[in-house]
Amino acid sequence: MTLSDEEIVLKLNTEFDSKLFSILLERHRPKIRNRCLIYVKDPDIAEDLCQDILIKLYLKMNTFKRGSRFTTWLFAIIHNHCMDYLKKDRNKLHQEITAELSEGIIDLLDYDEISNQMSEDLLYGLLDQITPEGKLILLLKYKEYKSIKEIQTALNVTESTVKMRLKRAKDKINKLYESRL
Repeated sequence: MTLSDEEIVLKLNTEFDSKLFSILLERHRPKIRNRCLIYVKDPDIAEDLCQDILIKLYLKMNTFKRGSRFTTWLFAIIHNHCMDYLKKDRNKLHQEITAELSEGIIDLLDYDEISNQMSEDLLYGLLDQITPEGKLILLLKYKEYKSIKEIQTALNVTESTVKMRLKRAKDKINKLYESRL
């Protein structure tokens, strides 16, 4: 019988077992590294961040709440750690989120007739004009396909805060687009 991630974490909280922890690491280490790579775009830095997160995972194991999804909890740790790293250089955060969003977020615009090249160039320009926090929430919703609940958990804010920030970011993008017409 294979244990779920949640079951493993709950067992580890009662008694540490290196074999169980290794199973958890084997399952999630590649995902952690890939997620870090999305934030920093540098394989070496992503690997360093991954190592830091694995240590945090071990140290914060007791903060996992029964009834929660392990992946959502892990995503919050990854996100917070990477954001802390990127906050050291806010300009880098701005550039990384803009690049990540540009690939699939053109659906935010309320207009249908935009060529692919124009849409990419336009989107870069629009995203440069909104806050990093606005970009982040758009990234989570439209690039990572996270639910409102998952975003709420990851950012440690209320559901209404997530919805309001998402609405404001979308409205800002559309307003900026309209002003360019």
